[in-house]
Amino acid sequence: TFPFRRFQIQPVWRADRPQKGRYREFYQCDADIIGSDSLLNEVDLIKIIDDVFTELFQGKLKYTISINNRKILQGIVESVGETDKFEQIVVAIDKFDKISYEGVSNELINCDIPKLSVEQILDVVFSVDWRREISKEIKEADAHGCLQQLANLPESIGNTINGRTGIEELEFVFEKLKELGIKTANIKFDATLARGLGYYTGTIIEVKVDNFPSICGGGRYDDLTGKFGLKDVSGVGISFGADRIYDVLLDNKLYPEFKGDSTQVLFTNQSAADEEKFLPMLFELRDKGINAELYTEQAKWQKQLIFAEKKRIKFIVSTNENGDLFVKEMDGTEKKPFSSIDELITIIRK
Repeated sequence: TFPFRRFQIQPVWRADRPQKGRYREFYQCDADIIGSDSLLNEVDLIKIIDDVFTELFQGKLKYTISINNRKILQGIVESVGETDKFEQIVVAIDKFDKISYEGVSNELINCDIPKLSVEQILDVVFSVDWRREISKEIKEADAHGCLQQLANLPESIGNTINGRTGIEELEFVFEKLKELGIKTANIKFDATLARGLGYYTGTIIEVKVDNFPSICGGGRYDDLTGKFGLKDVSGVGISFGADRIYDVLLDNKLYPEFKGDSTQVLFTNQSAADEEKFLPMLFELRDKGINAELYTEQAKWQKQLIFAEKKRIKFIVSTNENGDLFVKEMDGTEKKPFSSIDELITIIRK
């Protein structure tokens, strides 16, 4: 049934020189919407990105969602009469982060593009206004500023069919984001964003944190399914780089503090009498939804105490020298006596 919404986590492979953040085998988390050309799908996916990283980063790490449209890039290229070299131009622009402005300029000149055309292309693509970052939360004024960037594009771009269409598509996306709001992302309209993969045809998206490769990316593809015999089926999708996100969380110490195992109660085991006494209690606690375990070997009290501390178990149940039952909270000193399983449950759940 179309539109078909696809979500999948799977390993993928690529030829790359292994280094931090770049792997030959890695995991991707994909989200795709296939069989619809509605731009509401782009808005939906951008909101999903914002939701995911709001949850993962907990407001402790800044990240930027950069957005562009391939049709605008086509309009720029068409406006200077270099349509036949579009792919070469896009590949060069896509290298900006690695080779800088001068490197992109030299690469375009080496593609036999006239110097004047190169200057015209780069004047638009690297304009300061295009690269202005919108504030952390999209407020109406900020979204208006982003839309104003589109309105201020050279008229020659808007005069091309592709350029006009791309501008209108991004106007729609930014208008909707303005209405809906963004939780924690920085939103950037970035004409240097090209994403070299040739199958993108419309909106393109990339997510970055400082000093790290992209951690999520995607865009609109109008006929990618045609390669598999399903012609003229438009789709849009994003991929989260699970391994890169792991590295980002690790480097920025964003993993929650280790909370230990889920065991709440440890029954000590110092004798056969303890085993006989505590086994029935163990299973009664479990029946009541309390995670508990019995130390499976008879051992000294101190050894079992250290075991409980390492696993961060909250309660330890044992007997004193007279064989009386008590429960001790691990971060306290008091040993509370009890005589029935119901009493023990009350103490634990208090």
